[in-house]
Amino acid sequence: MIISKDAIDSILKKTLKRSLILLAMLLMQLTSKSQSYIPMLDGVFEWHLTSCFSGCLTDVYYINSDTTVQGVNYKVLDGFHYISRSFLFREELPNQRVFLSYPAGGKGNEEVLLYDFSLSVGDSFTMKNPITPFPAEGGVFVLDSIIPRILLDGLNHRFYYFSPTITNTNIQSPIWVEGIGSLSLINAPGGTPAVLGAGKVSCYFKNGNLVYSQLDSISTCSPVNISLPETSDSQLKIYPTLVKNELHIEGGTTFSRLHIYNSKGQIVLSEAQFNAKQTNALSTSNLPSGFYVLYLEKANYRTQSFKFYKL
Repeated sequence: MIISKDAIDSILKKTLKRSLILLAMLLMQLTSKSQSYIPMLDGVFEWHLTSCFSGCLTDVYYINSDTTVQGVNYKVLDGFHYISRSFLFREELPNQRVFLSYPAGGKGNEEVLLYDFSLSVGDSFTMKNPITPFPAEGGVFVLDSIIPRILLDGLNHRFYYFSPTITNTNIQSPIWVEGIGSLSLINAPGGTPAVLGAGKVSCYFKNGNLVYSQLDSISTCSPVNISLPETSDSQLKIYPTLVKNELHIEGGTTFSRLHIYNSKGQIVLSEAQFNAKQTNALSTSNLPSGFYVLYLEKANYRTQSFKFYKL
């Protein structure tokens, strides 16, 4: 059989095209692996987490101080529902791993491995989500892909996309970003970033500079004063953020309406004419363990909000 010159040229072009595609994919993988690791804890950081229930709210948590526990150096997480300052991070730069020490009841703080940025595509990782709306034991996930993207700092950050293994019934779609962490809560590496759920990182700042933004639910973002009030009403005090049986509300005033939403956006507790002057302890004993948002409304005044975790 005689093959025409045009047919040979067509075959050669297709072969060359396939070779170039394979070469490009290989170069992307090599670039992804060979670039310098971008640390997660080498400065002052601020995460803006947006969640939408009856309207959208953006909460801020940050790292701007250090501490030493039993000779080990940690970074202190503050703001949002971490104001107890008992959530401590440390990073092993050579291994590209990040650990969290968190309050674990009567036995004190417990340390877990949260992130391993040295993973390769196809590797498995056991997710831990301590004190979050997600299962504390998230189960085993597989790293499906690593996609490098240039962010606003001009650096090529690797995005890690995970899916649960066949035997893992915890259906989540976690996304990590090198140098930033989870796009869900920082202590929920195994959680799906979602504004209609536990929240999604809408903005991330390093040393006051915007590095990452996803403004699909809010219009703008800017770094805030890290001396954060718990609510927008300076007279209102709500505490604690880690609740056992009672949430305390103080402000010497009457609220026209009180609602508590769970992480699914469902109202689980509602009261009318809540008088914080006469009653400053709200029972949460009937609420299951998890993440909640409290809304308070005053007549002719904007809604106040507060997020807490029921132990």
